[in-house]
Amino acid sequence: MRKLLVALLALGLVFAFTAPAFAVDADFSGYYRLRGFWYDNEAAADDKMNQPLSRNRAYYDQRLRIQMVFNVAEGLSVTSRFHAMDRVWGDWERINVSSGTQGYAQDNIYWHRAYITAKTDIGKFDVGYQQGGVWGTIFGDTEADGRARVKYTGVFGPWIALALWEKFNEKDGDPSTSHVDEDYDAYAVAGIYKWDGGQAGLLFYYLINKEDENQKTTNWIPVPYFKATFGPLYLEGEFIYYGGKTDVDVGKDYDWKGKAWYLYGKFNMGPAYVGAQYAFREGDDPKTRDIELGYPGSDYNPCVLLWNDNTTGLGYVTGYQTGTGIANGSLAQIFAGFSPMEKLNLHASLTYAWADYTARRVDEDMGWEFDLEATYKIFDNLEYWIGFGYFKTGDWFQGGDSANKVDDAWLIMHKLQMNF
Repeated sequence: MRKLLVALLALGLVFAFTAPAFAVDADFSGYYRLRGFWYDNEAAADDKMNQPLSRNRAYYDQRLRIQMVFNVAEGLSVTSRFHAMDRVWGDWERINVSSGTQGYAQDNIYWHRAYITAKTDIGKFDVGYQQGGVWGTIFGDTEADGRARVKYTGVFGPWIALALWEKFNEKDGDPSTSHVDEDYDAYAVAGIYKWDGGQAGLLFYYLINKEDENQKTTNWIPVPYFKATFGPLYLEGEFIYYGGKTDVDVGKDYDWKGKAWYLYGKFNMGPAYVGAQYAFREGDDPKTRDIELGYPGSDYNPCVLLWNDNTTGLGYVTGYQTGTGIANGSLAQIFAGFSPMEKLNLHASLTYAWADYTARRVDEDMGWEFDLEATYKIFDNLEYWIGFGYFKTGDWFQGGDSANKVDDAWLIMHKLQMNF
């Protein structure tokens, strides 16, 4: 808290001394979130395998997010955002969930965004650490805490044009090292067309990675998407191709050529709805030197347990076998929901997942998951959500040895969130 007070005092002094030059309006927004988790058998292992995560585990965590927008003049603003007390309740020595650093809960303040927004006659410019990793649908997204970038946005009737330069890593900034021009940059251009009831867009990402002085990697990532409503039917989809090449000083060069795609449909019937979705992310073929991995993303959370970035993954053979984002596999899901009253929504889904490449695996069957969820709006700004996920573990989790015994897993998770 002391760090927060010092930072706010410093900001206040800056604007106080510059008050004669301009007037500043400040807007504050954010949320407070409290979550509870009750896991059974995260390891997806039979008790006889004596895996630590095959036992029950229950805990709470929380996060306070505050975003501040200082409107300096018409069309000119400064935005900053931080997380505070991003912690597991009662565990003072756990890492900061946001920044990944060790520390005490009372010192847990993580600033991750600070940028200027300037709206001009030719478009809007955002300069500084800002939101990144978000495009089209939620599939493939990983919202960054803050990415150093210069971004242009232009609106021309139904068209939106985007262009940006982004700095992932820079080693030249360290004067104590001999690094010369070892960095990682990204460039992107994109266009979006909107019409009544839908939109479609195409993003082209170009990455140049020279972090390793002994090799250079260039990647190009085209990402088309669409969203459309046809009466009671809503459809969206996204395709991601991850191409590129790595040139190495010693050894053989190799290519990147991964794919991922997603389709989602929902049919509304008054207070009820039904729908289905399919998602795929290619895995790396171990028989080739090339890299076939599809572009990663962790914000897409199709299930309560499987491939959900609110959880820590499933599996036990060599650590977690599935992570926070879909990888090396496909899922097919059917779902339905119903709102018996204005403030309450009930949701159920059934998902089947199977692997892409199964080298050194017993089987491609990852398993089935059945989820039940309920969301209740206590106030306009206060919402309670609870979900139950039951995962029927498939033989893929045995790894390459059929002697490994698997068992089912489940999770009860609930969340209280107040937005302001």
